[in-house]
Amino acid sequence: GRLSDRRSKATIAAVGYLIFAVTYYTFAAAPNHAMLWIMMGCYGMYYALTSPVLRALVVETVPNDSRGRAFGIFYFSTSIATLLSSLLTGELWKHFGGALPFYVSAGLAVVAALMLFASKSTQQSALSTQHSAKSSFWQKAKFQLGNCTKTNH
Repeated sequence: GRLSDRRSKATIAAVGYLIFAVTYYTFAAAPNHAMLWIMMGCYGMYYALTSPVLRALVVETVPNDSRGRAFGIFYFSTSIATLLSSLLTGELWKHFGGALPFYVSAGLAVVAALMLFASKSTQQSALSTQHSAKSSFWQKAKFQLGNCTKTNH
């Protein structure tokens, strides 16, 4: 919570997904039992970084009067995605072995992280564009106001 107050929520979620990717890649490689236990701790870190931040992103992106509906859509879509990913994982495991589902999950987590990083940079450029547009608006307004006061004297 405190971290997301000081850093971008999209960046925190992206880092969480990168931790997920490393964790699942290690699960697929399964170098030894000790490493698997260490990666379980990393899995917990992924969950701690992403779960609250994703909910906070929902809150930030919708108006107050739509939050209930937004959370309903969020939890519905994540539940459906979890169901479908479980079915896909089972099929991949059955036909290609246990490592492939972990590699696929790691790859998709990297894609999600890149999308979050891209959305963050898009948001920053949009904010800077908005800021420069507001600045130029106020500069023009001050210029015009200054000209009006000069002509009235």
